Amino acid sequence: MSQRDPRDSGQALVEFSLSLIVLLLLVFAVIEGGRLLHGWITLQGAVREGSRYAITGKYDQDCLAATPACPDARVFSIKERVLEASTGLAVDSRAGY
Repeated sequence: MSQRDPRDSGQALVEFSLSLIVLLLLVFAVIEGGRLLHGWITLQGAVREGSRYAITGKYDQDCLAATPACPDARVFSIKERVLEASTGLAVDSRAGY
C-alpha cells in the first residue's frame, strides 16, 4: 500500500473552493436572471393593462369627488390601474402624482 501525501488533501480543498466560487456565481446569475425576467414580464403585463384601460376612455368618478380633486382624472385612473396590475414589484405608488 502506498502512503497518501498529506499535501493532497490541501490541494483538493483549494480546488474545491475555486470551483465552488464559479458554481455559486453561475447559480446566483441564474436566480437574478429569473428575477429580472419576472419583473420585465410583470411590467409588460401592467403596461398592457393600463393601455387597454386608457383606450376605453373610462375614469374613476371618485377621483373628481375627492378633496382636493384630481387634476386629470383619466391619467390618475390609468396610473392606478397600472399600479394594481404590477403587484409583486417594488413600485413607489407616490411617484408621479
